[in-house]
Amino acid sequence: MKGLPPKRTFDLCLFGEKDVVVIEAKLCSRFESDQNKEFEKDLDQISDLLGIDKSRIKVVGLACSDYWDNFNKKGNKESQEFFAGKISWAKVAKLYSDPILAKADGMYRKELDKKKGGLQ
Repeated sequence: MKGLPPKRTFDLCLFGEKDVVVIEAKLCSRFESDQNKEFEKDLDQISDLLGIDKSRIKVVGLACSDYWDNFNKKGNKESQEFFAGKISWAKVAKLYSDPILAKADGMYRKELDKKKGGLQ
């Protein structure tokens, strides 16, 4: 009835007393500018649905350290300005002392090397 998509999922959504934080995670893929446009629609829809100001909704990206290094150097300006925060799998692994999360941080580099025909 409100024109919302029949199904929309987020990797993690945190609801505070006043703010909402949406965490979008990537492991071996990139955040694309088309996806940022979808995120922008999501912010509008969440704002309308919850009756809160759009500025109270933050999108945080979770990706590999190597990805963020490349993103900060070569990412387009629109994408760089979109995220309210950027978290690496390595930081999460350190916080929770989880070897699986630490391994996740290296997956982006492994995938790049595989695509380039490098070490696997």
